[in-house]
Amino acid sequence: MASSSSGSQIYLLIGLVLQFIIYGAYFILFLSSCSGLVKNWQRGSRVFVIGNITLFSIITFDTCVKTYTLVYANGHPTGDGEDLACALLGWGRWDTFTAVVNLNLVIWIMDILLIYRCFIIWGSKWHVVFLSCILLAGSIGINTTILYWFSHPDVDYLVPTATIFLHLSYPMSFAINFLTTALVAYAILRQHFRSVGAGARVASGFSLVHVARVVVESALVYALQMLCLSIVVQFKHPTMNIFQNTLVPSAGMALSLMAVRIHSARTQEVAASRSEFSFAKWPRTTTFLDLEAGSTSEQSSVNCGPDDDKHGEKAEQPSTTT
Repeated sequence: MASSSSGSQIYLLIGLVLQFIIYGAYFILFLSSCSGLVKNWQRGSRVFVIGNITLFSIITFDTCVKTYTLVYANGHPTGDGEDLACALLGWGRWDTFTAVVNLNLVIWIMDILLIYRCFIIWGSKWHVVFLSCILLAGSIGINTTILYWFSHPDVDYLVPTATIFLHLSYPMSFAINFLTTALVAYAILRQHFRSVGAGARVASGFSLVHVARVVVESALVYALQMLCLSIVVQFKHPTMNIFQNTLVPSAGMALSLMAVRIHSARTQEVAASRSEFSFAKWPRTTTFLDLEAGSTSEQSSVNCGPDDDKHGEKAEQPSTTT
């Protein structure tokens, strides 16, 4: 028993230290993305801007709460048989329960933003994100039940249900992440190959393949952490304490990393487009200037319907107005 408690204590401390380190990197990355967020707000892409700022606020608050928990656990006098791990996991205190609430809020906001991005990229088609919305509703219901059980541990009839729900919460969020990212990558690559097949050229060297790579790579760290957490929770291994702590700043880092890379690519593309000659009768593929994560404009979405080619032909016709 003492050995198990000591092992949990080590994993908890490692998770907290890693969370502080990742948050430091995330803080710098968020500051780097601020200029891009301001420009996105001015262009009307406000959903992802609000999402980024909301996540940053929650993650910063969660880091402060974890700092308080660590100070409390080390400075509070322990009773007989109580060690640091027990102090860190004291469910009767406000800080430990708040940390669980923050984790769920971060996961829900990430899931909502992922579904919204997929919805916009697919031209606002609800049937594409229907399954993801069902999974999101299930995830919110499951985690709300778990939070209620954590705040009311004396409710015995919830124990069997909450135990099952604990094994389902993270896999459902991973399914949302995997499904939406795969759909976005498929839509972008599909549009790329259609454009190439139609003889379109790549403007300024940034193709839709590069856009798809940015989307997938930016979400990769968060997705892998969610996958590992989904696995270790099934076995109740104490390493889940590491993934639970590091998941919070990693979620914000994924969004900020995408914002920084897209803003950097847009800046390079604008500079390159000003120095090159373009021919009105030669169509080009959509790039970062046309496809921006979170933009709600029709020009930013990747049309995946049967009339794509018709819309493309209308958009590519040169203007005859002088």
